[in-house]
Amino acid sequence: MKRSLAFLLPIFLAAPAAADQFVDGQAADVVMGMANFTDITNNYFPGLLALPIGVTRDTVTGKVFVSDGNTNRILRYSSDAAARNGGDPEAVLGQPNFTSASAGTTRSTLDEPHGLHLDARGRLWVADQDNNRVLCYVEAATRATGAEADFVFGQTLFTNNAAATSQTGMSGPSGVWVDDADNLWVGDTTNSRVLCFFAISSKAPGGAAADLVLGQPNFVTGSNGTTAGKMSAPFGVCVDAVGTLWVADTGNHRVLRFDNAAGKANGAAADGVLGQPGFVTNGTLLSQSGMDSPFYLVVEPNGTLWVTQLGQNRALGFFNAANLADGSPASRVLGQPNFVSDASVADARTFGTPAGIALGPEGGLLIVQSFQRRVLRFSPFRTPTIRFTRTKASTSSPVFTTSGRATGEVTRVRYRVGNSAFRTANGTNSWKARVKLRSGSNKIFAFAEGPGGESSLARQTVIKK
Repeated sequence: MKRSLAFLLPIFLAAPAAADQFVDGQAADVVMGMANFTDITNNYFPGLLALPIGVTRDTVTGKVFVSDGNTNRILRYSSDAAARNGGDPEAVLGQPNFTSASAGTTRSTLDEPHGLHLDARGRLWVADQDNNRVLCYVEAATRATGAEADFVFGQTLFTNNAAATSQTGMSGPSGVWVDDADNLWVGDTTNSRVLCFFAISSKAPGGAAADLVLGQPNFVTGSNGTTAGKMSAPFGVCVDAVGTLWVADTGNHRVLRFDNAAGKANGAAADGVLGQPGFVTNGTLLSQSGMDSPFYLVVEPNGTLWVTQLGQNRALGFFNAANLADGSPASRVLGQPNFVSDASVADARTFGTPAGIALGPEGGLLIVQSFQRRVLRFSPFRTPTIRFTRTKASTSSPVFTTSGRATGEVTRVRYRVGNSAFRTANGTNSWKARVKLRSGSNKIFAFAEGPGGESSLARQTVIKK
């Protein structure tokens, strides 16, 4: 029995196309806060940034919020695209105008704002670090410049800012997140703990008590430790769609995972660790599985965890992170060409002290570069599609010119006739190739390749008379 031609094709041709994805060391496609990818001007009024730290994006309006620590303010941009090439923001919170930068402890001022999170209800949550509090701005996408905050946690009044290690106090909070169950999570950095406020919408507008603490056995201790139940200066926090809490345990150079975190008891042990081989080590290592000062993190809907590495000028991506074994290697790196580089250069590919990270439009990422005073947007490479100009043709010539179109990010188009060797076509998005035919039916296969391993296959039949 004659075997089908399909069995003669390489296995990778028969495999389904890879999903849209990022590529190690890829270039950003948008820069916010600077005029171009190589500019790091120290001039922050009104549209440029002095020391950006946190970033978040409203998925409904597309508006982007960036905390600028040195100017004690939060800038709101109409979108990430509108802010490219140094575009000006549309509003500022924490200051009465774009030319003020003073710190303050009131409903309308800030002191060194860090982590940001905009929740599903349109509320902006701010880790107001040096005021030892978390603020909330309701309907943040439409608030006017200088607007007052609506809620405060960590302090009983908007005019208080004392640090505390208690059920109602905080000390240097850096990370904030509201999960799908309406629970507020706070990386209470100086207290080396994470606080959770259940059903945050039902809490009083000032001084509410936390309901859960992780990293400490109770609400009145704040010591560092390197175990499954302790932390050291945690910064970023985020919670995925199934309630898994991820903590950037910065001082221990690791990321902790807490499954069903809202159901844990006070001081519960973490369920997993990345960046270290186990829970009792905290060394730094520039490698695919090591970390140095993980800062902020976010989880994509597909389960990929992204972690910024302040000490290694990079962001690591871990595919299917919730199911990884302790100490597993990262799957992707952004900001560096590989897993053993840590250079700091101002261009479209290289990071300088990355901090906040947020999901961008269409599966993209927004990553803050603190010392380079900018925010970079990375978009995943789109799976290419390919087609022939004609799917069927006939000719009496032994040589035939075939052609077609390919869409998306295409690095090359290859083709073959039957089971002959692959050759590279001329062109990518618009391509053509000259092929030799045998008498009768000839099957031509064209294969479009993307930079991230994405692929697409098309077939054509040509009859040689």
